[in-house]
Amino acid sequence: MDYKSIVNLRLHELLKLLQYFTLENAKKIKSNLDLLNSYDYETKKREMSNIFRKNNELTKISVGYIDLHNKIFSFINQLRDIIISDIDLINFLAENEELKYNRDKYFKLTITDVISYNEEHPFFNDESFRQNLIEYYTKNENYEKCSELKNKK
Repeated sequence: MDYKSIVNLRLHELLKLLQYFTLENAKKIKSNLDLLNSYDYETKKREMSNIFRKNNELTKISVGYIDLHNKIFSFINQLRDIIISDIDLINFLAENEELKYNRDKYFKLTITDVISYNEEHPFFNDESFRQNLIEYYTKNENYEKCSELKNKK
């Protein structure tokens, strides 16, 4: 596997990480607002500016994450020649002993659409792996993916 393929893989990992950080900040903001709403009037009055300041900081950080995400995504689209096929990615992962039989890594790569779940997938014939994917997509209300998985095999 060439360096462009490895760079592409790492860029996709970074995109997913930025998405994760942004979602975590959104959860913190909601948690802060829920906390504020749970206070009595006097406490709410005293803590309101502090909580709004924290939420404003989290929002600014998230905007930075989103901006960086969009720039990386644009970069990937401009350099389509570094986009790798699923087969190349699977071969790369198979060469890496640490990842070779690690179901969790393949699961994460599959749910983040870094690799496709098809006949080339190393766990395609593993029924429990498929069921775990269906459970994940059901939990996240991605019924289209659930339907695709049920129709595969």
